[in-house]
Amino acid sequence: MGPIKSIWMAKRPPGFAFVTFKRSVHAYDAVKYLNGTKICDLKAIVEMCEVDFKKDLKRRTMEKMAT
Repeated sequence: MGPIKSIWMAKRPPGFAFVTFKRSVHAYDAVKYLNGTKICDLKAIVEMCEVDFKKDLKRRTMEKMAT
């Protein structure tokens, strides 16, 4: 784990977030050391994102505006 570049936390539904680290090695460390740990008595699932969530969020927003 290391310096964080950005954090995006969901409002609806709550309970998940996207964390972008400055270096990918820090993201891999976060998965390795934090996945399965407990946060507020809940098991955390920490995994790498497979898509660029910002681009996907922008695309979804544009699709909603078009309808």
